[in-house]
Amino acid sequence: MPGREPADLTRQSVIDDLDDHAFVMVREGGQKDAEGKTFPRVLRIGPHHQPSLRRLVFDISPANRRMKTEAARDSDQDKTYGTLDPAAVARVAVALNAGRYSLSADERMRAWKHIEQHAKELRIELPPRRF
Repeated sequence: MPGREPADLTRQSVIDDLDDHAFVMVREGGQKDAEGKTFPRVLRIGPHHQPSLRRLVFDISPANRRMKTEAARDSDQDKTYGTLDPAAVARVAVALNAGRYSLSADERMRAWKHIEQHAKELRIELPPRRF
């Protein structure tokens, strides 16, 4: 989206604020917090979507003068998951190759296929799979 700075998906505060759908995998065993995000956050692996877009909506009715946010309607992807971050997709692929996430062989392959699909959508090249 023109004029919109992407969130820094290397900052823990940004990562912690993402919805579960922004991750390549969410391991079982956690609970959902009040916002519907898995807790503990360490169960969420490989952030690669930007936060869902939000826009300010002003309610100027005399009885209710306040601001609220609602999901942007820019695209279907933005409504639910936020836009894909090409740099983050590449970082997740490198981390999968390096075994950084301590996944089982099956989990690692599923995560790779997920990232590979996004790379095709973005038309970016991933490093060769090394596992």
